[in-house]
Amino acid sequence: MKGFNSFLTVWQDDGWHTLGTLNPFVPALDSDNLQVNRIVTERENQIRNSRSHMNDSPIYEESKAQGGFSFCPRLTELPGILYSHFQMRDYQDTGSSHRNEFTPSKQNPLWSTGQLYGTGTYGSPPGDVFSMSMAKKYFPTDAYDTNTVFFERGVCDKISFEFNANEDFKVNTHFQFKGSVEDYWEGTISETDVGSYSTGSFLQWFEGTFSGGLTGEDIKSLMINCSNNLLEKKTVGKGGREFFEFGNYTVEGSFDTWIEDLGWYEKLNGGAGFSIHGTLFQDATNYMTISMPNCKVMPHETAFASANEEIVSKVIFKAYDKNGTAPIKIGVMTTNFVDLDETTVYDAGLGARTVGNFDLGDAALGARVLGDYDLADRDA
Repeated sequence: MKGFNSFLTVWQDDGWHTLGTLNPFVPALDSDNLQVNRIVTERENQIRNSRSHMNDSPIYEESKAQGGFSFCPRLTELPGILYSHFQMRDYQDTGSSHRNEFTPSKQNPLWSTGQLYGTGTYGSPPGDVFSMSMAKKYFPTDAYDTNTVFFERGVCDKISFEFNANEDFKVNTHFQFKGSVEDYWEGTISETDVGSYSTGSFLQWFEGTFSGGLTGEDIKSLMINCSNNLLEKKTVGKGGREFFEFGNYTVEGSFDTWIEDLGWYEKLNGGAGFSIHGTLFQDATNYMTISMPNCKVMPHETAFASANEEIVSKVIFKAYDKNGTAPIKIGVMTTNFVDLDETTVYDAGLGARTVGNFDLGDAALGARVLGDYDLADRDA
């Protein structure tokens, strides 16, 4: 069996506690490191009158499923993955296009049974955890129940954005999952509806522009690494992975530039800040933006090059929250609508609808979004 016989399906859940089926797609993978990570420990220190391990010494614990994949994204594939990482989204519908802006949730998202995800700008109240599930299919057969590892309900712990001259733009992800099931197809998505490869264009290196502190710089490459620093929380009586604690949010990275002077060292010595703003275009109405308005240079060194080569400096930086401004903001502008809120509302005339189909209004306050309201269930 060769690699071209396999593929990965990714889709959106109905919250952390319920599997979902929304927006399945098949990413164009460069590689994956999804791992079942089944934990087996031994009772090695028991005194049992034998040097050999006894037959009942292994303890078969739950799996700590984790890992991710590296892929060349199309724009419509990014919103769900970004939401699973940042946990805060500000959505704008211009009538002809759709803009999703993602920032880190400033407080811990909620591990409740709801589906009211974080909406608003940086600093808005957190919502319920937004998660993704994946099916890793190995064999070129139609039977999904014998050749698929199902990774259920994952939160994107780490995500990185990789820009290299002469290469496609790449996104690298690392998820922490609630669990996994081997040799099993969950059935939440039918075998004929596992998603498909996008027909949109890949985002390529020569379609990108950078400004701010990188204006005028000749950049060979740029790497941005974002991390939620998730910590698993364990409780007595529950063998599975129930929830995680979100740690300090960190944004750090580096860029390679041909050195012309010692300007970046001067920024390090003085602690001066700088900004990085970038745009990757699919076309004039479909593009991705990255904004890090408050960066600082970290210690780095630059070695000499050989006689006939240019000296290249790898400048290391970190991005920070400053005066309530997010350390990083990612925007995805598309002409195609990607529904990230599948809460179903029934309309007597139009049937089942989602919250995204409605514009909310308040007689006193004007236009509002769902996150502005505290909802109560009359039957609860």
